[in-house]
Amino acid sequence: MVIGILPPGFQFLRKDTDLWIPIAFSKQELANRDAHYLTVVGRLKPGVTMPQAQADIDAVAKRIEELNPSFALDGRFTAAVATRRVVLVPLREQLAGDVRSTLILLLVAVASILLIACANVANLLLSRAIGRSKEMSLRAALGASRPRLLRQLLTESLLLSASGGAAGLLLAKLSLGILTRLVPASMATRTRLELSGTVLLFSALLSLATAIVFGLTPALRASKPTTVRSGPGRGDRRLRSILVIAETALALVLLVCAQLMIQTFLRLRAVDPVFRAENVVTARTPLPPRYADASRRIAFYRHVLERIAKLPGVVSAGYVTALPLTMKGGTRGFQIEGVPPAPGRDALNRQITPDYLRTMGIRILQGRGIEDRDGPQAPKVAVISETMAQKFWPNENALDKRIKLGPPSAPWITIVGISGDVKQMGLEAPTKAEIYLSYQQDSFLFPPADIAIRVAGNSLSLASLQKEVWAVDRELPISGFQTMEQILDTETLQRRMQMSLLGTFAGLALLLAGLGIYGVMSYAVTQRTQEIGIRMALGAERREVLRMVIGQGMVLALAGVGFGLAGAFGATRLLASLLFGTAANNLFAYISVSVLLIAVALAAYFVPARRASRVDPLVALRYE
Repeated sequence: MVIGILPPGFQFLRKDTDLWIPIAFSKQELANRDAHYLTVVGRLKPGVTMPQAQADIDAVAKRIEELNPSFALDGRFTAAVATRRVVLVPLREQLAGDVRSTLILLLVAVASILLIACANVANLLLSRAIGRSKEMSLRAALGASRPRLLRQLLTESLLLSASGGAAGLLLAKLSLGILTRLVPASMATRTRLELSGTVLLFSALLSLATAIVFGLTPALRASKPTTVRSGPGRGDRRLRSILVIAETALALVLLVCAQLMIQTFLRLRAVDPVFRAENVVTARTPLPPRYADASRRIAFYRHVLERIAKLPGVVSAGYVTALPLTMKGGTRGFQIEGVPPAPGRDALNRQITPDYLRTMGIRILQGRGIEDRDGPQAPKVAVISETMAQKFWPNENALDKRIKLGPPSAPWITIVGISGDVKQMGLEAPTKAEIYLSYQQDSFLFPPADIAIRVAGNSLSLASLQKEVWAVDRELPISGFQTMEQILDTETLQRRMQMSLLGTFAGLALLLAGLGIYGVMSYAVTQRTQEIGIRMALGAERREVLRMVIGQGMVLALAGVGFGLAGAFGATRLLASLLFGTAANNLFAYISVSVLLIAVALAAYFVPARRASRVDPLVALRYE
């Protein structure tokens, strides 16, 4: 299990960090009961359930508050006390919870493709069984029992399925490199893709099951000793029609889901993060404990930024506690001068250097930004986001208002500017209130560690950055060298994967459905060659034959679309939690996909129908 003791909305996530450091708390850190940034990992005793463990944790948290009144009343997190919580989460959910929905979606899509493929194979086997009716009748007349014929036909189905399974495993082996790149970053370090014994056993059992389930009906049909006719019976035609309708419906469901995921991805990419990501290069330079002294930290930031500013192509540079979309949290409760404390009054907070907002392209809407004059001895100032101003000062101007972070003895902070909102918590998450503080005036637990550099055409290299930083401190580590556009791409990676996989499977489903429809209709036309010849000999025109064949096929297609729309209506309700900026009942998706599928079915029916309309009546009458 994972136990996180966090104030509301605080999540300390760094995707580019893989460093294990022994914990060594100072006396000041041990006395600070407002630092909630660590995650506790524990193992439940045998027989203990999650609700029981949660109840125990709640009791421990209550005792801590009772023994430490300042924990709830020191002023820094007073606003959050009413909603302070201890969260107990199963480790499995912590590790894979954010991709569970994607994996389920992938599993359903794969199962749908399998069913469509099996429907096609069943149709082919049924057609083959009808064509072998005379052969089976002859074998029966020569003494072969029905169980013997059934075993022979099932053996053929098993060999066919085994061959397909072996080819699939070979293709999977060749595709492992591509599949590895599709694994989400959150699972990449603990997920290994390989053709293990479990995968091979599952593939073998799946091949066996599909061979039996979808080969049994054609085998039963062909092994009937009384089957002597060469054409399909009413039951055969009904079964083939059901299979065509089923694969058409499944293809439509996948196509609708893929259409919605494509719309979701496009809407997500269209979200304005407020900052300008183009031509911004970033890196992470966390400061070690030897920079505990504030004056030494300030000198470091100033010297590094001065050196970087002199590099060719650099427009501006600035430090921040954490770049947007990288640490989705970091809230602090605050007090408002003249306003009583209230639950839920907190905001994201970031320490910044003067040029950070300009470097990121974050506009100052009112007042001014953080400047060099906001030094350690100057009155404390802050820039707040537009959302924070509207939320806590809805009917007045927030400029020159004062807030306080920390205990009652902490100094008041004057709001000197209001900036545009930034999507710090994620492109899909609601915008949260945010406070920007001067790096020279705030000494909170997390000093600036990320640097953003605006350049002319991404002309800055890692080597150039390392040279300037190491000129100030040779031992300082530098990591996470990437552009802001890459950070944005990482933010939408899971959505892109969902869209790509579902779109690929939907396209494959459309192809398989089209081939299946064509195969069934082509076989049906072949079986009706004599009938068509008689009709034409009696005066039927080619366009009438064309209309007859296409009309009968379109009835199946429309029935499949009808069932598919009903299935898609239910499937998209399950998909609703994955959608962004589009509704599950999006009429455009339903209508466009239905029209596309009908057009594909019409094309699949047209070729056999056109061939049927050109049948020579004399040849058709002699056809057997």
